[in-house]
Amino acid sequence: MNRLSALLACACLLLSSACASHDPSLLMTSAAKGDLSHIDTLLAEGVKPGTADELGFTPVMAASEAGRVEALKRLITAGADVNAVNYAGKTALMLSAGKNRPEAARTLLEAGAKVDLKDNLSRTALFIAVETKHPALVDALIAGGADVEIADRMGKTPLIRAAMSGSTQMVASLISAGASVKARDANRRTVLIGAASTGAVECIKLLVAARADVNATDDLGQTALTLSTRQADWSTASVLIAAGADVNAMDTLGQTPLIEAIKAGNGPAALNFIIHGADVNAGDNAGRTPLMAAGEVNDVETAQILIQSGADVNAVDQYGQTALGKAAMAGAAGTADALIKAGANVDAVSGAGETPILAAAKNGDGQTVSLLLAAGADVTRAGPDGVKPFEAALKLGHRKAYQLIREREYITKLAVAEGEALDRLLFHASLEGMENSIQAMLEKGANPNKAGALKFPYEYYGPRADDLAGLIRDGYKNPNSINCSAATPLSAAIQNSANGAALALLRNGAEPDRADSCGRTPLMLAAATGNAEGANLLLLFGANADTKDSVSGATALHLAALGNHLNVVKALLPAGARGTEADNGGFAPLKLALALGHSGAAKEMAENLEGAGAAVARDEPLFKSLSEKGKPAVGGAPALAAGFKDSLALLTSIREGKYVTGDKYRFSTAQARNKYLAAALANPVWRKEFSRARGCGYKTTQGPSRKNASGFTATVLCGGNQGGAQTREILAEKPGAFWTAPGGSIPPGTYHAAAMAVCGCVETEAGVEENGEETP
Repeated sequence: MNRLSALLACACLLLSSACASHDPSLLMTSAAKGDLSHIDTLLAEGVKPGTADELGFTPVMAASEAGRVEALKRLITAGADVNAVNYAGKTALMLSAGKNRPEAARTLLEAGAKVDLKDNLSRTALFIAVETKHPALVDALIAGGADVEIADRMGKTPLIRAAMSGSTQMVASLISAGASVKARDANRRTVLIGAASTGAVECIKLLVAARADVNATDDLGQTALTLSTRQADWSTASVLIAAGADVNAMDTLGQTPLIEAIKAGNGPAALNFIIHGADVNAGDNAGRTPLMAAGEVNDVETAQILIQSGADVNAVDQYGQTALGKAAMAGAAGTADALIKAGANVDAVSGAGETPILAAAKNGDGQTVSLLLAAGADVTRAGPDGVKPFEAALKLGHRKAYQLIREREYITKLAVAEGEALDRLLFHASLEGMENSIQAMLEKGANPNKAGALKFPYEYYGPRADDLAGLIRDGYKNPNSINCSAATPLSAAIQNSANGAALALLRNGAEPDRADSCGRTPLMLAAATGNAEGANLLLLFGANADTKDSVSGATALHLAALGNHLNVVKALLPAGARGTEADNGGFAPLKLALALGHSGAAKEMAENLEGAGAAVARDEPLFKSLSEKGKPAVGGAPALAAGFKDSLALLTSIREGKYVTGDKYRFSTAQARNKYLAAALANPVWRKEFSRARGCGYKTTQGPSRKNASGFTATVLCGGNQGGAQTREILAEKPGAFWTAPGGSIPPGTYHAAAMAVCGCVETEAGVEENGEETP
């Protein structure tokens, strides 16, 4: 039994050895390598030369693809099938064509390979040779009798494919072999159209010489010239035109080569089409002209050439749209400018009921809007939905376009507005921040201090001093609805952060402390909305930083603390706002900030409890360069001469409207820092400089009297030649700031200087009496 098992095992080993020696894959490998001795050995051992692997590849295919001609011959001699196909339908001849093995191809052909068999994509060996750009294989296959007209499954013949590849050698060989230059693919594209689509100029010349039809069209009606527009090089179109191509041929959409060139951004081709007689007014099936196409892609140069060549700038398409309307829709400001200058109708209404400016407003194209406004476009005409241009821009968030259009509306209304109508116009323009029109209204005589009719909600809620829980729960908002009236244009501008408008109003006499019916000043509104830039601007023009409203006794600092507007807090404190001043409910700004957890605001107020002058004086990096005696300036904190001099120049230029950024007046807290502003306003000399043009006087209404051991207060009435009197308080934190005489007596001259400083007054010819009484 054990001996029988051993014999069976030996038999199995012998059989497996024999199977290994006859493995077909070994013959495949040897064929690809051209290992003739191994091929001979394997054939002698009985391996069949035509055995295929699981993908249908045979040793003949391997040898053909690798160009192993001698190995190929051994296999053919051994009886291998030269026409066997693999999984992709490819024969050995096709594989040799794809790998540029001309000798292998000839060997196969001599052995009876069928030259016109097709693979699974309906490609013959000739087609594959053309596709892979192997001219030598093309010649070999043609010599072997290949049919030059057999097309692939897309209907492309070898000649069409050769022309698209740009190979003049293959094109010449195929034409010589009788390939038709009139052949068309499945899309009815001719050989010439195929060559034009790829810019194969030299092939086009050969095809033209072979009498190819230069005006033949594909199934979209496109000619070779139409497709040539997609090539940046003009030479393709030049050869076709010279051969008689029609520059005005239209495709099935009615588009000419000129329109196609413009759409493709091929300006040079468009220019040359015009030079060669293209119709500049020929529209497509939708009525779109070349000029409209230029407007859509913002091709300014081509638009100008079209206009110079007689293009109709007011032609309309089937949708009632003009070239200008299309340019406005596309945000093509350059083309719009050229069209406007050429006389395009800026108020043309499209079939959809839209004017160019409405289209530009929806697109948010401020540049085109400006051009249309300059040309007198009607900004009042609404679209079919009743929406005006400015409303469309506002709705879509296009602030620039909105402001430009709205400004024009106000300027238009200004022409007929007088008296109260003019004042109302100013109020609404201020509310919307229309700086340019505001200036024009003021110049016409609008009253910058005339209250508007609109009412604004009062949102500050002064809780009882012990109601911290309610404070936090209610968010410090008034549960009872209160509306405040009598807001001035300045208040309207400030609460909307229209600071450019506010500056224009202030420079033209707007009173910075004029309150509404709730006692809210513009500064309070700036504080409530977090408008730090506006707050600084108001302080520059003398706004009182510590005024209380008449509803809750809240100051600007209360509102800044409530909203945690730290930059506003920083602006108010150096200007005299007090963090310990309680509202009617007993809450001081500092306590309010602490209760709400607004630590930044609370910290600022805590650090400034000693007073504005002391806080500014503690800024060692800024004020380290004091005078030798270290004495403070009269009426204010110590001053760093160089820093204040620069600040003064900047603030003065802002006040006089000389400081310009772009085309707008701007006040920048980064350039006029709060500490500069506070100290500059506290210094009587510089304060007088700010108000030099205003001319004003004062009279004492209360004091001076001692307030405490370290200072005094006095209330004076400041009046100016611009109308409106304002009551202000003089506060000195340290003895000697305003006087030096023993016992607290106040020399009249020193008091006079302090009052002049607070009121921003300058000496006049009439003068102001030393005792502080107003000169009659």
